[in-house]
Amino acid sequence: LGDPTQLRNNIIRLFRAASTLETFREAFITSITTILDNARKEISELEKKPIKQAEQYVHDNFRRSITLKEISDVVYLSPSYFSNLFRKEKGITFTEFLAEYRVSAAKQLLQEDNKKIYEVAYEVGYSDQRYFSKIFKKIVGITPQEYKRIHEIQKQ
Repeated sequence: LGDPTQLRNNIIRLFRAASTLETFREAFITSITTILDNARKEISELEKKPIKQAEQYVHDNFRRSITLKEISDVVYLSPSYFSNLFRKEKGITFTEFLAEYRVSAAKQLLQEDNKKIYEVAYEVGYSDQRYFSKIFKKIVGITPQEYKRIHEIQKQ
């Protein structure tokens, strides 16, 4: 995040400007604080990278079955670590994220196309229409059939 050479030069400048033990102590504390802040920022950025990779993977592959093991392999983390990291960063589990992503895509299809519910379910990665309907209702609050009907009425 920060240029290490510039950081080193700033720290050296601080120490050289210290004329008393107290100003040296302040320069030391400032330097350590700066180094720790930079390290925290870099760790935070490193933790976000696998999450962004996972989101892109879902975007590219949501139409087929995706397991936690598969996605953790893609980002080179253990399933347990990935799961905890994902929840920490996004505030929801990976499974919840995947379901919400699929339901969002399904909502678009239900509004735009004259497809059957089972066809929409299959297109967004669900092989079981009943399970799809259950997840859809849990997230949206109404069934896919009700959602489709409401949008058909609004089109008229």
